Amino acid sequence: PRVTPPMSEQERRLERIEERLSHLPHWDIPAPELRVRRACLECGLNSALFKRVPSDYYDHPIEQRRRWLDAPSVDHLCKSIILENTKWDGNASDPCGDPLNARYYLILIQYTARLSSCKVLNYVRSLRQGPKRAYHFRLAPSDVSEELSGFEHNSVSPLGLLTHIPIILSHRIAELAPQFFYAGGGDVDLKLGLRVPEFVARVRPFVADVTQDPGTEAGDEIEGETE
Repeated sequence: PRVTPPMSEQERRLERIEERLSHLPHWDIPAPELRVRRACLECGLNSALFKRVPSDYYDHPIEQRRRWLDAPSVDHLCKSIILENTKWDGNASDPCGDPLNARYYLILIQYTARLSSCKVLNYVRSLRQGPKRAYHFRLAPSDVSEELSGFEHNSVSPLGLLTHIPIILSHRIAELAPQFFYAGGGDVDLKLGLRVPEFVARVRPFVADVTQDPGTEAGDEIEGETE
């Protein structure tokens, strides 16, 4: 008789994940949300907390959004933005293959912060010491962002992306107290809360200062950035 080889630890882990997911009512869960939930399990993010919000969530002031999430402060509300380096000259068939020189980066910042084009450029450039002329960052077009991430506008999550995009976490999020933040959960009316230390340890994003300082003069904005 044919002997079935024993499962590896990774295979056993994946089997446990699928077992946990099998108890969810899949017919009620959109595919993007399911990807986020699966990614949280695969990464071992035990702190993951999913919260539903009203469908008109983004029509309300940020303080109201904070109350719905019961977040410690408005600074704990964060968003994922996909940026494109329009001067990138790497391998067109694999635009995110090299995290030190990718065409696209996902930036996690607070809603209360603004990206600094100079800081983003200087940080990414420092990863491989490329010439300054090889970098110009803008907000990725909405159709490109959706194709890369698999998420619609206002639902982009740092987990469950269709493409493995390098992540840069704002140092201001890393310094939050308490060390917990909310980001997109894969659906417009779903938010995902995570402990910062666990996210950094498990997902291993770059952590960098990429936001404007108070009093920054006009002209340091990322092209196309809005709330």
